[in-house]
Amino acid sequence: MRFWWVFILLSLFLFQLEANPEVRIRITQRGLNYAKEIGMKLLEQELKARIFPDEIGTEKYFFGTVDYTVSRIQIMSISVYNSSVILIPENGIRLLLKNISVTVTTHWTFNNWLIDYQGEVEISILGLSITTDMIVALNNIGDLLVSIQNCQVSTGKIEVQLNSEGRWFYNAFVQHLEKVIHTRLESQLCLNVILRIQKETEVLKGLKDIKDSGSGAVFISGVNITAILSSYFNLTTDALESIIPTITHIYAKPLPVIMNIRIIDAPVVSLHDNKCILEFSASMEVLAKMPNSTTESMFTLNITTRTHADLFIFNRKLLTTLCLSSFHISLVHSNVGLFEASLLDNFLSYILRTGIIPAANFKLKDEFPLSVLDPVILMKPSIRMYEGFLLISSDIQSLRKRGTSRSPSKH
Repeated sequence: MRFWWVFILLSLFLFQLEANPEVRIRITQRGLNYAKEIGMKLLEQELKARIFPDEIGTEKYFFGTVDYTVSRIQIMSISVYNSSVILIPENGIRLLLKNISVTVTTHWTFNNWLIDYQGEVEISILGLSITTDMIVALNNIGDLLVSIQNCQVSTGKIEVQLNSEGRWFYNAFVQHLEKVIHTRLESQLCLNVILRIQKETEVLKGLKDIKDSGSGAVFISGVNITAILSSYFNLTTDALESIIPTITHIYAKPLPVIMNIRIIDAPVVSLHDNKCILEFSASMEVLAKMPNSTTESMFTLNITTRTHADLFIFNRKLLTTLCLSSFHISLVHSNVGLFEASLLDNFLSYILRTGIIPAANFKLKDEFPLSVLDPVILMKPSIRMYEGFLLISSDIQSLRKRGTSRSPSKH
């Protein structure tokens, strides 16, 4: 996990997904504090690895014009003594880092016709602060974008310790050196933040994938129920003779039966009183397979099914198990004579409970991946359903090693 992912995702937790208002994510202050704790350590690593551009130029002094070079600027240590994360209403987050202590080392050269000096310098910066505002928005095709609205760096007291000869020009050179370091930190730190966030916005696709996979029609219509039912039940026409007597006169010998089922409307999901109800409508055409391998339609039914869903989280996925609550069938078309569709209630109940619902559950087992960062796992997640929305709450455990141990941190 990289440092910037933490704060990009925190802004998403407050952002309302207008393209899919059924999906809303929030984070508690405890979660914010945990992200900040991890983020500060990763920030230190990020800045220590940063290589700043060299500074080459000329400067005029009382003893003449001097060519100078400041190179190999590198942050050796950094300590953040005061940090906070503030949520900006509706779609943003502000990161405040105050009272930062930084030690920077660099190599310098200082020469003209009269002097030629070089050496190392250690620069201590006290009271450095960084303020960053991140804004989340949707583009015209529904993708989530993160942008930096504001980034400011202010430096406090700068102490320079030269390690060289020629200390007589210390006062003349140190002021310019302080200016160089101040300019580099102010421009490069903010630039580094902006580039890093732009690079890491690919993580937002995980959240968009949740939105795009939200249609239950994908789950159930994607199941090849026709093949599953036909091979599992191995029905023949004589099994239907007691319900539809005319079948005996139409088909003298028992023929294999094929049940062709398709979803005709998008499922309707309702949440209330800690219950998740899913209703879907399907059409089932029952066909006879003729000796020459062709099929002949016998009758078609419309089925309206009401199920309740049990929800649980496993391996960073929201899993759903459907259980049949009730159903209603009606006869749409028949080539074997009219009959009361209700006579097929027991038959359809058996088909639904042992065939269709298990097939749908098999498909559902791989759906709704939760957008969670790789080194973080959910600990004891809980799910509660309220009127119109689903609430998922969880502690998290970081898998990032701290020293030589791996201990859980819950938030």
